[in-house]
Amino acid sequence: MEVANREEIQEGKAKILLDLENGLREEYDIEITKIYRNNSVNNKSMLIKVTDTRLLELTGGIVQRNEWSTNNTKQ
Repeated sequence: MEVANREEIQEGKAKILLDLENGLREEYDIEITKIYRNNSVNNKSMLIKVTDTRLLELTGGIVQRNEWSTNNTKQ
């Protein structure tokens, strides 16, 4: 999986890797809806929307921010 540098991140469809309770790392679909280019302090540089129905069903629609946000991918 290709990983984007901070300056390469674009709005639109993307993928994330998550380890859920089953211990398996899987890829899920998201959409990057907003990029905050000037925020370099706490690494909260984007707003995402989870679009993968499998992930929404597994989590009941609640996906909390975790360290995966720094490993977002460009599609």
